[in-house]
Amino acid sequence: MKVLIIHYRVGRTDGVSIEISAWKEILSKQKHEVVLASGPVNVGADYVVDGLEAQLNPPVFELDNEAFGGFKNMTSESWAVTFLANQQKLNNQFTQLINKVLPDRIIVSNIFSVGENLAAAGALFQTLAISGISTVAIHHDFYWENPRYRRPSSPLVEEQLEKYFPPTGPWLKHACINTLAQKELITRKGIKATLLYDTMDFSQPAVDSNGDCRALLARSGLAPDDLIVLQATRIVRRKNIELAIDLVSQLKEKATQLGKQRVVLVMAGYAEKRDEGYLKLLQDYARALDITVVHLNEVSSHPVSDMPACTLMGIYPYADIISYPSQAEGFGNQFLEAIHAKKPIVVFEYPVFKTDIKPLGFEVVSLGDELSFDSQTGLAKVKPEVIARAAEEVVAILANSQKRQQMVEHNFNIGADNFSYQQTGKILTKLLA
Repeated sequence: MKVLIIHYRVGRTDGVSIEISAWKEILSKQKHEVVLASGPVNVGADYVVDGLEAQLNPPVFELDNEAFGGFKNMTSESWAVTFLANQQKLNNQFTQLINKVLPDRIIVSNIFSVGENLAAAGALFQTLAISGISTVAIHHDFYWENPRYRRPSSPLVEEQLEKYFPPTGPWLKHACINTLAQKELITRKGIKATLLYDTMDFSQPAVDSNGDCRALLARSGLAPDDLIVLQATRIVRRKNIELAIDLVSQLKEKATQLGKQRVVLVMAGYAEKRDEGYLKLLQDYARALDITVVHLNEVSSHPVSDMPACTLMGIYPYADIISYPSQAEGFGNQFLEAIHAKKPIVVFEYPVFKTDIKPLGFEVVSLGDELSFDSQTGLAKVKPEVIARAAEEVVAILANSQKRQQMVEHNFNIGADNFSYQQTGKILTKLLA
């Protein structure tokens, strides 16, 4: 079949883009033709829908900003007129896309769930309803999970959320990436969704085959005797990257125990537009603690010709430890990447980790599940003794190669048993039947 996958962006290092790359690979191996459509900020899209990426489209970004928390620069009436005009424009673009691709099946990723670009959800639903093409809506994050979306600015915004987040139709199937969201979707909307966890190709090792990532790290000032703590996520506030800085601050004092000259935090992800201020806070915080931070932007989720050659998975072989201090995740791409790359991981125990991942028996360095926040900066904190204990555990793991190897092999085997391409391929086959 010809399968069209639609998302705000593809080929980037956000979790949804990473999963789309995996689905494309899985479906292609099943002999399907896979076509990718996204907004203009992408790596490797086959088709571009101009108004789909809200964060880097100023008019759409303004509409989204006004839609929640009360109108600030527009009236309810002017917002409605502009919104509906934009929705009609997107409807035309989606209609053109469907008519060009002529897909047999469609996968819509997160557009009917996250609350970003409200107009796109209604426009896409209207287009698909007319086409009647069998569609799977895969939900990574729901708008009700994000405090930003809890104060609609007008009845029209509430109406859009009710009708299209997510919508229903006889041609539409649903999938969720964790059990908490699956249960909440039944409670809120009466919609039953298939469980589709994040996935990795555990049959292929994480390698930097051409040395492109090694060269990028060298250009960025890293040396072979640096201890690298890798934060392989976007720069988003809920990721609590300041906790990784706290960890590095503790590890700095212990670097010589491990034969290292420096401890460096490598951030291999871009900052969302709404989190540019958060990135500056992180930079200021690291500077105050005299922490070396290297921020890499020349990384994509998947190799594409004429684009940066260093991919996210190519960075992992050079890391000593992976930090994953998020307070909320739909599932955990970076967790799976870490265990696939056979690296120890430091985790804040976010809700989905506790319900869907931890019970499988993974061995991690835990930051616990209790947070507080600085009243001045809003930066997250865990108790100092928790950070100190985590740093001691990291040193113990890195200093004992046998212990480290046993841990990462144990985690790899659990991951391969539960989150492989083979498992995901079976589920996708049923969804697309």
